[in-house]
Amino acid sequence: MIYSTLKIPSKLTALACIAITTSLLASPAVYEGFDMETFPAQLGSDDARFGETSQGWHSDWHSMEGNSRMLRDDLAIDGLHSANGLLSSRGKAVAVRQLDETFSGDVFGSFRVRGARMRPNSMLGLLFALPGADPVNPRSSLISFLAARWGSELGAVLVGGRPAQVESGEAIQGNETALVLWKIENLAEPGRTSHPVIQMWILNEEQATHFAASGMQETDLNGAELGSAKDQVMQYVRVALRDSRVTLARGLIVSCFSNEAGKADFDEIRISRESLADAAGVLQSAP
Repeated sequence: MIYSTLKIPSKLTALACIAITTSLLASPAVYEGFDMETFPAQLGSDDARFGETSQGWHSDWHSMEGNSRMLRDDLAIDGLHSANGLLSSRGKAVAVRQLDETFSGDVFGSFRVRGARMRPNSMLGLLFALPGADPVNPRSSLISFLAARWGSELGAVLVGGRPAQVESGEAIQGNETALVLWKIENLAEPGRTSHPVIQMWILNEEQATHFAASGMQETDLNGAELGSAKDQVMQYVRVALRDSRVTLARGLIVSCFSNEAGKADFDEIRISRESLADAAGVLQSAP
């Protein structure tokens, strides 16, 4: 395996105006770009290069179920960096890796996904589950961010298997690349309780470009209407929990999950302590 460690600068250079770049200097604590040296490569093979990866992973990617491969291809969203590669799964598939860090407080994340031949019962998303969860699916996970979910064209956030559904907005169409942003506020330390708030935003390519140009600010995303126009947000959901022990702890499984999508492609999985902009790979330098 070939890994490259990326560091976030401790102090941003003062500029006369705000500059938006797509430098990987903005990489958060955990980042996976699925960049490959060979095409195609089976998960876990010696010739696989698992992206511009920072510290924070406890294991390599491997398939628990279905057919998943690392491909030399690209999920292009204008305005955001993309590694030259992706993870592609067919039918029902689960590809997992483990965290090597524990996150608490406010945590931000993103991933990109594209599904081919979407069906009413298609599920595409990123899951966080305990290592002993068998099978790994949205119902058995601690937290699931689904860009498309079973029984609906819209998405959902599942916490402990219970869904908070996106009831309005626009559906992701087949072969459309989506940027999924998520935030967990007030995440508890392991073994403690808190009152976290979990949010998910889904953007199409035009929207990702639009909001990246202004720094991918949470206030802009929350102020946007739901829809497919470039200044709108495709889908949004918010879940408030009381007395929860939901956590993102070391050893937790991070899983790309797909079901009944024909083919599902994933790219640019990021987890950050900094901001949505950092989680999306957008670096903002301010005066």
